[in-house]
Amino acid sequence: MGRVCFCNLNKLSALMKEIRVFAKKNELKPSWTYYYGWIKVKDEKLCFSKSGNEDIEWSYVTIYISCRLVNELKTERNQYFSCF
Repeated sequence: MGRVCFCNLNKLSALMKEIRVFAKKNELKPSWTYYYGWIKVKDEKLCFSKSGNEDIEWSYVTIYISCRLVNELKTERNQYFSCF
């Protein structure tokens, strides 16, 4: 496993906590995605922690989505395609 993050893990954990607080405050929906490596084993999921702890892994693969923005984009797309 290569080392990518060179900052203090306590600072990184605090930053991730702030991101979760911001997402909750702004009503962003958590969504999970998997990241796969392509160098050694093509279908092997990437590991983000030394321990492989599931909670830690989930926190790294979580992205936050604005449902309001998604709905606005869908509406715009539908309006655009209804012209044809």
